[in-house]
Amino acid sequence: MSLFSGKSKSAATLGLFMASDGCALARVASIRGRKPRVLATGWCSFSGETPDPDVLNAAARDLGAAGECANIVLDASDYQLLQVEAPEVDPDELRAAVRWRIKDLIDFHIDDAVIDVFAVPGQHNRPRGQAQMYAVAARASQIRELVERVGSTCVKLDVIDISELALRNLAGLIDADARGLIMLYFDRAGGILTITRQHELYMTRRLEISSDALELDAESLREQVLLEIQRSIDYYGSHFSQPAPVALELLPCFEGCTTLAEWLDGELDLAAGVFDLTAHAELEQPLDSTALAQKLLAVGAALRREERAL
Repeated sequence: MSLFSGKSKSAATLGLFMASDGCALARVASIRGRKPRVLATGWCSFSGETPDPDVLNAAARDLGAAGECANIVLDASDYQLLQVEAPEVDPDELRAAVRWRIKDLIDFHIDDAVIDVFAVPGQHNRPRGQAQMYAVAARASQIRELVERVGSTCVKLDVIDISELALRNLAGLIDADARGLIMLYFDRAGGILTITRQHELYMTRRLEISSDALELDAESLREQVLLEIQRSIDYYGSHFSQPAPVALELLPCFEGCTTLAEWLDGELDLAAGVFDLTAHAELEQPLDSTALAQKLLAVGAALRREERAL
């Protein structure tokens, strides 16, 4: 079983972001040379821990997505993302070699793990033993159940992806990504920070700061957020020999995000703001505020077009 697989060929793709309490949906049409068109978005709640196929099916039909390919983004709590030394093996042996390497680094048994990998940019000229790559580990039983439930709906499951790569896809819409861009996302479990350049994910880190905590008192936590950003910029510059990112975009994931972004804009030597999809895509209808950040990650899922292979 593989996470990153499939080839989207239809004009429109349905992106699904699987949160702990429901699913955000976004139907997106991509046309080469034009801004993507967001045809519809939605949110459906689940009463249990796994998606209800009937609820999901009805939501997909409401968006007009019956028969279309669907890309799923996993919630960050449903997988582990590790940066590991790249094994010097043939491509067809890569996942097996990485599986052996991470078996003591994940918090569940390796026999119940589905593993996939993707490249860290800028590794080709590193000395032997220093080249790195990303490994994603998820519970095979959980992925299998997700595949079965989505597979029983009206859409065609194409890709199972991760939140960091959905953020990368959103970053690719922004001009600043050509020179280096930071994306920030927070939910109830914590935060994710990514640094991308030219549509490649260079680095990411998890932040132990939740959207609920920021909602209650963002002012008391903003210095901690700033420190995490500064540490990430320093690591990015020293490890990848890249100039500092030129911009930061914060997904609208809590009420005071605009205030935090304005404060960061004054503290950092870069332009910081709140991500506004209307500046980078055509919208058939306005986005409502319900689960807005999760809907944006669903858009990021739908924007994925390439098949990644190592």
